[in-house]
Amino acid sequence: MRLRAAVGAGLLVGCGPEAEWRDLVDHGAWEEADAAWQLDSYTGPAEPCAHHWTEDGLLEVDTGVCPYTLLGQPLLVDLEAGQTLRLGVIWDTLTADAAALAHLALTTGSPEEPALLWEAWLDIPQGEGDLVEEVAVGVAAVAGEELVLHVHNHGLNQYRWGRIRVR
Repeated sequence: MRLRAAVGAGLLVGCGPEAEWRDLVDHGAWEEADAAWQLDSYTGPAEPCAHHWTEDGLLEVDTGVCPYTLLGQPLLVDLEAGQTLRLGVIWDTLTADAAALAHLALTTGSPEEPALLWEAWLDIPQGEGDLVEEVAVGVAAVAGEELVLHVHNHGLNQYRWGRIRVR
């Protein structure tokens, strides 16, 4: 119910004139990305995996099977430095055996030189929550270049991603 209310209120799909915003990705097109995309900040298992699906237009990532999920797909549009990136993610109660941090990130570039577009660190444990952010893009990328979603988590948690857009 909370998820549908958030989407209905525009929390995850964006507010304001929609014609100005362009989708960077198609949530139905995510595929498991190569392990070479792992960020230096990750110190878990050597091989990431992916347990994800789309529902109601959202990307859902379940970390019960995979503590580190790497998903990739080609950018749908060009990305210019200085543009505004908008994204939203929501989660139910985050749990783990011990206190930890979840790391969520978006990168582009190459596995050898990933360019960080956005990242967030979430305390675990914590109650249900959401994050909606608009940030200035610091790098340029062309349509077709790989965009990689990183979800590094501890515990059995689920993250639901709304539209990832730029203007």
